[in-house]
Amino acid sequence: MKKTLLSFVLSMALIISMTGCGTVPSAENEAPAAEPQVTADVQTPAEDDGQTVPAETAEPVAPEAESEAQAANYMTAYRADGSTAILVDCGNGIWTDANGFPYKLGEDGTLRAMVSGNLYTEVPSAVEPEIIRQDGDRYEGLIMLEGMEQTVPYEHIVNKTAGFEMDYDYEKFVRHSEADRERFILAWDDPENPEYYLEVTYSPEDAETVAAAISEELSKDYEINRSSFALDRAGSCILIDACEVKGGGYTADQMQTVDIIPTADGCLIATAHYGIESSDLIGARFRAMENTLSVIDR
Repeated sequence: MKKTLLSFVLSMALIISMTGCGTVPSAENEAPAAEPQVTADVQTPAEDDGQTVPAETAEPVAPEAESEAQAANYMTAYRADGSTAILVDCGNGIWTDANGFPYKLGEDGTLRAMVSGNLYTEVPSAVEPEIIRQDGDRYEGLIMLEGMEQTVPYEHIVNKTAGFEMDYDYEKFVRHSEADRERFILAWDDPENPEYYLEVTYSPEDAETVAAAISEELSKDYEINRSSFALDRAGSCILIDACEVKGGGYTADQMQTVDIIPTADGCLIATAHYGIESSDLIGARFRAMENTLSVIDR
């Protein structure tokens, strides 16, 4: 009898303790303090037929609270030319733009690009003035690789015949210079038949004509994706992405991205070649180098 009574007491204590444990409701589902909240998924047994009756549902979220939550997930950022871009917060200091391109927010207010040009949290007038570099000057820059800032040793080059200047990572790439072009080949690649390189050339034809010709040629082997793009210093350009095998539905082993940059007397063509296994690392380094390119008079 004592054992039966003790078992009954312990059972009742367990039931009481379990009814006191529940899921903590989120702020958006909380009812006002004056009225006790009924959890939406609690069901009350009906006395007549044993079926369940749904309990009251929680009050809807106020539109003002929802708007504030949405606003906290977005930010207006500024490009170097003063135009704006709306970014979405992905957490851990990573933001993405409308194209899905990621940015890492630094303590200095610069949103450093992993793919595209850098953005800023303040208007361009608050950004430090651009440093003028001479041909052969070397310095250390910062780029984003796999969500982390990395210091890169850059050398500034000027090609007056082709009409541009830019910086390249002189530790990872070897410069091969000609009168109307520059080619930067991965240091451990075969210079006679490279697979990983960035090439910048000049064409006297206008950007649209060149883009049409390149698209037609690449479409023989690739599914072509053409869009507009903005480089940090060269401004608006035509971007041709050739990364998917034609008709295959999968990424090619060897990929190409081409930026066609309009100039006063033609255009510049920046073509990046790299393999699928290094698209994140080498591709990001090429994009960072392209973002240093500026058009100058020929």
